[in-house]
Amino acid sequence: MDDDSDNLPENEGEKRSALIQSVSIAARFLNLLARSDTALALGELAKRAGTGRSTAHRYMQSLVREGLVIQDP
Repeated sequence: MDDDSDNLPENEGEKRSALIQSVSIAARFLNLLARSDTALALGELAKRAGTGRSTAHRYMQSLVREGLVIQDP
């Protein structure tokens, strides 16, 4: 994959950085879930990830929708 970041306008480069940050945050949630022996409540997951509950909720919704996380009923 080519890195064309030098050819992007400044605002496009900022968008790319935001996307990379989103991937990092999602990976943090996935790693926390993978390392846990038990299911984690949303509040506990947010606390361990160092995010707010609303952020954790949005990420979990996306990860469930993509089939990467299974939500306990």
